[in-house]
Amino acid sequence: MKRFRKVVPMGLAICLAAGMYTSEAAAAEENEPYEVVIVEGGRATQDAMDAVSEKLSEITEEKIGNTTVKIVTVSQGTYVDQLNMMLSSGEQVDLCLTAINNAQSVAFMKNANQLLPMDSLLKEYGQDILKDVPEEWLKAGRVGTEQYSIPGDRGKGSGIGFFMVKDIADALDVDMETVKTLDDVEAVLNKVKEAYPDIYPLAPDVGGYNPMPVAYDPVFGYIGCIPDIYKYKEGDPLVNFYETEQYKDWTTRMYKWASQGLVMPDGANSTVTNKSLMAAGKVACAIRNTDPDPAGEWSDAVGKEIVVSELLNPTLYAATNHAGWQVGIGSTSQNPERAMQVLNLIAADTEFANTLCYGVEGVHYQIKDSEKNTIEYMPGQDGTSTEYESIWGRFPQGFDIYVPLGRPDNFWEIVKDFNKECVYSPAYGFSYDPSNVQNETAACANVISKYDAPLQCGMLDPETELPKFIEELKAAGADKIIEDKQKQFDEWKKANSN
Repeated sequence: MKRFRKVVPMGLAICLAAGMYTSEAAAAEENEPYEVVIVEGGRATQDAMDAVSEKLSEITEEKIGNTTVKIVTVSQGTYVDQLNMMLSSGEQVDLCLTAINNAQSVAFMKNANQLLPMDSLLKEYGQDILKDVPEEWLKAGRVGTEQYSIPGDRGKGSGIGFFMVKDIADALDVDMETVKTLDDVEAVLNKVKEAYPDIYPLAPDVGGYNPMPVAYDPVFGYIGCIPDIYKYKEGDPLVNFYETEQYKDWTTRMYKWASQGLVMPDGANSTVTNKSLMAAGKVACAIRNTDPDPAGEWSDAVGKEIVVSELLNPTLYAATNHAGWQVGIGSTSQNPERAMQVLNLIAADTEFANTLCYGVEGVHYQIKDSEKNTIEYMPGQDGTSTEYESIWGRFPQGFDIYVPLGRPDNFWEIVKDFNKECVYSPAYGFSYDPSNVQNETAACANVISKYDAPLQCGMLDPETELPKFIEELKAAGADKIIEDKQKQFDEWKKANSN
């Protein structure tokens, strides 16, 4: 179960092998004490952060020497803003999350001088990362030819599925294996409306998120995207997502469904997740992204058995946004070498990775089945009450740590198969820096917030409102954004052509 490969600087290893253990090498090994600050996103109490930091420090003192760890947990909703403030004020940040959203791409963070380059550090101290993380994933953390970030071990793509409460599906004799198209979905929603008039057949997620079932790659912001990676041909230009026929067809269908009472009204302004609405018995179905084991994830979150049908063929694709959740070395690190040693330890040592991802055994979780490598919450706790929210998948922790809470025993095998099946976008690994078009990006974001969610939730008639949407995007500078993104994309493709 436990793995560890001794973390030794490459130069020192050569000296030892040659019998030339010099006083300089000894000094390098007996380094000055240093505390590595890891700024992660999630939910944890101060007591939990202190306990996890103490346990991690015990391991780093033994494996690296003169090294302790301090965990700083920031709410995911405010993570980007908090991290920006920490870095801009010069506060010490050794390891931090990157590629969190479109506005925090690896390229943007690098050009904002928020990240340090990693190539030389990886060669010296990151051998386990280089051994374990596939090249296809590593390129998602590069800007030009230099590595600035390391992707986490997780599902690297997504499908888009139709989710339904199983009790309702069974009562209506819905065979989810036959639900493959939007016409099939519509037939099911009509059955739900007729049989269950007091609940909504379909609801979007918070803020009106209601993904169109097409394998599109937003390429950091939809304005300048690949509308369908399955149909992409080399040389096809990036386009405005909102001008595509796919978007028009989808919003037209949603407007029809809303008019027929098949969709929860005012969905664009919803502040409640569709999982919570299902749990409360207010909604029967949802259209959402699928990950490895989507039925298991939703059943665990909803508290009811959920069944899922995939709506794409091929089922899975990996776009630029699926390369998110990475970790880099902050520009305010006072000892990047030690930061890289700790980052490498996540890949090298299972005990360290388990503690970082799940907390302290016997405090934040307990062993469920040691042979199956599974864990469970402590008695009386669940995902909403635990003091240390699990954060697996954001680090190169490998696939032999404990199975995540609430997932099936063979989850890591499911993830590996999932990643093998993904069709990768031609833009996977590209990182866009919008610094040249910040004003246009902000102006377009305002227009998108006005039209997009209401259109995708069926609240606006696309026949009259979509032309206005497109016209206002152009006036806000959409074409300039596409031109800038296309230029960077072409340069990236040329640099990565060999």
